[in-house]
Amino acid sequence: MLHLAEEYLKQVLKVVENVVGSSCAVTEREMNHPTWVQSWTEYEELYEQLTSIQKDLKNIQSFLAALQRKEEVAEAVCTQQEGLYNSGICFIVLGLSSSLHLNYDQAVAECAKKGALLAEIHDRKQQKLLYNFVVKMMPKTSTALNLWLGIRYRKPRSRLVYRSGKELHPDQLTWGQLYDPTNPSSLSSYSYMTMVVKSGGGRRFYVCNAPKTDRRNGVICEQVI
Repeated sequence: MLHLAEEYLKQVLKVVENVVGSSCAVTEREMNHPTWVQSWTEYEELYEQLTSIQKDLKNIQSFLAALQRKEEVAEAVCTQQEGLYNSGICFIVLGLSSSLHLNYDQAVAECAKKGALLAEIHDRKQQKLLYNFVVKMMPKTSTALNLWLGIRYRKPRSRLVYRSGKELHPDQLTWGQLYDPTNPSSLSSYSYMTMVVKSGGGRRFYVCNAPKTDRRNGVICEQVI
């Protein structure tokens, strides 16, 4: 888009230059006419403004090119960690190779070893992106994984709560059943969150709440790169 804008600006500048250049064919009497003087001044001002805009466009293009290079480096760093890079965040799945499943506190510790935090999912698009990433890492002996997340579930208002304090209605993500295995009559008492990923048919991924002492297959972490 910026490239097209710059090309258009070049064409406009060429037109202005041609108009200014045509002044050579104007007689001295015509040049002293008030209307010509005003037009000449306006053309000069327009030319200066367009030249300034052209310079700004080039600066923006340089900035965007540098930003693109930064994104490429960040993605390469994330890939080296066997992670998934998305919008400045590197998602990493930990704990799958361990036979000892992780409770919530252990999941936090695993992420901290990588300088990361538990991942937060903000919408269904990101949730599906993570599903496609995680399902490829699933051990051949497994048909489902249950991984800790950094989101919290707030029962009184039925909201998802993020580290920033932002709240999101649960309908923004694909959910499983809210549950409390120790109290079947109250299925929504646990505030910690996990993501379930399945390799078979049916509903292949969803989030659900869980007690922090439960042991899960692993954890999804996120690093800002």
